[in-house]
Amino acid sequence: AWLAYLSSSSVYTAIILSTDTFSYECPEQDLGCTFGWTILSWLAIALLMSAFGIIVFLPLSFGNHPTERSPLRLLAAVFFAACFVIAPSHVIESIESRDITLDKEYKIVRFIGMAAGYALLLYYTFQLVASVAENYLITGGPKSFLSKMTQSSSEVGSSRLKYATIHKTNRVLRNALEMHDTPFSTAREDSKYSAPKVMSQHDPVFQNYMIQGERHEEIPIFLWTWKQLLSGRLFNTQGIWLPARLWVFQAVQLVTIAFLILLLPRITDIMIDNVGRAKRELPEGLPTWMYTLVPDAKDVEAAVVPASVISVLVCISIHVWYIPSTVSTVLAYRSGLYKALGSSVFEEARAAPDAAHMNTANAIYGMVAGSSLFFVLFALLIFLFVWEVTAEGMMLVLAWLVGLLITVLLKVLLTACFRRKFYKAFYRIRPGRANLIALAFECWYLGLGGGILINRLTQFFFAAAFWVGRIDQPFLAENVRVVGYKFDYVPSNYVKEILVHEAHRHPYVERLGAMYLMRCRHENFGSRGGSCWRQLLVLTLMPWFIKHRVDHQQRCMASLKDQLQETIETSEESGLVKDKTRIAGAEPTRTA
Repeated sequence: AWLAYLSSSSVYTAIILSTDTFSYECPEQDLGCTFGWTILSWLAIALLMSAFGIIVFLPLSFGNHPTERSPLRLLAAVFFAACFVIAPSHVIESIESRDITLDKEYKIVRFIGMAAGYALLLYYTFQLVASVAENYLITGGPKSFLSKMTQSSSEVGSSRLKYATIHKTNRVLRNALEMHDTPFSTAREDSKYSAPKVMSQHDPVFQNYMIQGERHEEIPIFLWTWKQLLSGRLFNTQGIWLPARLWVFQAVQLVTIAFLILLLPRITDIMIDNVGRAKRELPEGLPTWMYTLVPDAKDVEAAVVPASVISVLVCISIHVWYIPSTVSTVLAYRSGLYKALGSSVFEEARAAPDAAHMNTANAIYGMVAGSSLFFVLFALLIFLFVWEVTAEGMMLVLAWLVGLLITVLLKVLLTACFRRKFYKAFYRIRPGRANLIALAFECWYLGLGGGILINRLTQFFFAAAFWVGRIDQPFLAENVRVVGYKFDYVPSNYVKEILVHEAHRHPYVERLGAMYLMRCRHENFGSRGGSCWRQLLVLTLMPWFIKHRVDHQQRCMASLKDQLQETIETSEESGLVKDKTRIAGAEPTRTA
């Protein structure tokens, strides 16, 4: 549906903006008119895209209900899908009959939209036939098979998330039991020099937790994620439910890559033909240097063909990294590497969760922008090496860079050698020789500083060109701001998308939410006594969990105040307290 909407809306918006109403040309040197019509055009695009999205997605959502799959709803979805597919064909035919021709690119985009629309129509038709057969025609074993075929992704995902919750809860309990059952011993305890300990230090649970608890494992996230995803363990075992918006723009990115693969050869052919025609159409009798300035067609071909391949590879690289990066962020928040409650990023995400709606457009246009930048950069770089005018100078630059690279590598090797010999952590093992070597290297760096600066600028430039296409990871640090303005704010919107989705689809949150809803629906579900037994079980089996409670310090202080108040009331009843004001105003003492 999203693919059909994007392709169709782009064609219709281009057609509407090309009509006489929006084709008004402002008089020359009239900046006010130009600004006014530009603002009007952008507002028209916003209005048309929003209205068309509501018109398309609202009726089609009848067939995409998370739980209800009745034949009547599916029939309505089939009807609206048919209208969405058939009506645009008549609109385009009527436009072309009025001598308004569309470019070839728009025809390709329209074909993609129509193909996606017909695929959606076939899907809803199949769902309708299966639903009718399940409810009215078939009974027995085939009915259960059809019910599985007509299940929504939300139902399937919820069942798989329950399985993941069971698996993760069992892992937590198994780890806790290992903390209780594993004997604790260290070399210091076995030594005759070990000092006597108080009884609280002999608790094996806390000793095991201090030695073994909260271990983090580093994994090759790219290969691990794709293996887990293809095997199904990412959902069933890890309980990671990837956001639907991620799948949407991943599909659109894949179509965009296919479109670029088809479009780039045509662009390169046009560029080569134009350059060749310009070279052939040069009049005779011009100075020789003017013929030299105009490049040959083979020079342009040698530059743009490799640049096209590199730009497609950049698109593919950006596309395949989104899912591993998302999984990495989810695991980092779940394991505590990224702080959630109390952190500035988390509070910012809670304040503006609606900013996640910009991620689809940012991911699509970002990938196109990143590949375009790489196309321009590599085409220009290769062209400067093959163009007759600049080839000699670029070879000198290349020789200079190779010499600088060899010198830098020599510097790295010498630095590593002397560092191991003269330094230990922050201290100098042999101060005199270390100072002499440091003085020599510092003077040497004064000559290498310019080359290293150029190397750093080149790295930053290409890294920025690549990270423009990715919205999942920040390129600039959090504190890179000017007067409070944060330059790289788009990745924070992607983190908001992940946090919003985790707030609904985290295995524990989903199960707790179901329990709370059951409590609201059935008053006899759960009790205060059961809640107390649950807290006793958790504090006994996993006492370290108490430090993860929200507002733990405030809860402890409130508990101490309640104990003090209860003591005062008990003392008053027994007649032991004479000065109530002094006792009530006393501060609770801190306990270990």
